[in-house]
Amino acid sequence: MTARGKHMARADVRRRGGAAGRTAVLVTGFGPFPGVPVNPSEAIVARLGAATSTRLRRQALATTWAGLPALDGLLAGVRVAVHVGVAPRSHRLRIETTAVDARDLAADAAGRLPDEGAGSGAVRRSRAVAAPLVAAAQRSGVPAAASGDAGRYLCNALYGRSLAAARRAVRPHLAVFVHVPPPAPQRGRRLADLTAAVEAVIAALVVQTRPPRPVRRQPKSRSRAL
Repeated sequence: MTARGKHMARADVRRRGGAAGRTAVLVTGFGPFPGVPVNPSEAIVARLGAATSTRLRRQALATTWAGLPALDGLLAGVRVAVHVGVAPRSHRLRIETTAVDARDLAADAAGRLPDEGAGSGAVRRSRAVAAPLVAAAQRSGVPAAASGDAGRYLCNALYGRSLAAARRAVRPHLAVFVHVPPPAPQRGRRLADLTAAVEAVIAALVVQTRPPRPVRRQPKSRSRAL
C-alpha cells in the first residue's frame, strides 16, 4: 500500500471510530390527542439539533394505545432515550422519575380505550439522576422540577415500556420522560425556549452514561532538609 493509501485508510478508521464513539440517542414525541389538537412535543422533537457528541434519532409517535409496541424496535442500540410529552395544565417542565403499571380508561387519538385491566400497579423508576437534568433545563431559562407522577395516560404507559425494556436489555439504555408545558409566549414560554430546555436535558443525560474519569494523583513533593 502506498503512503497515500495508508493515510487515507487511517483517516477512514478515524471517521468510523468517531461516528461509533458518539452516543446513540432516541428522542420521541407524541402527535395530537383529545383536548390537544396541536402537540408541542412533536414540534420540539422536529426542531432538535443533533449535538456533535450524539447520533440523534427522532420519532413522532401516534398517540394511540395500539402504537405503544412500536417503541421496542426504536430502542434497539440506543444508549439514551428521552421521551417528550405535553402536560396541558402544567406551568413548568417536569422531569418524570417514575412510571406506574396502571392506565386510566381514557380514549386515545383513534377514539379507542386501553385493554381492560388496571395493570399490576408496579412502579418502575428511572436510573437517571433527576437533579442535574432539572438544573440543565433551568439554566436554559425554563422553570423545571422533578416529578414522581407521569399520569395514567399514554405518556406514563410509554415511559413504563421504555424502562421495562431497559431492565431486560443486556446493555440497558438510560431513559427519562420530559413533560413540557404548553407554549405560552405571553408568559415567556416560547416553543424555541422549550426546545432549548429539552436539548439541555439530553446533553446532561448523555453525560450520565459516561464512566467517571479516573482521578489523577498528584506526585508527592519532596521536602528538602535545610
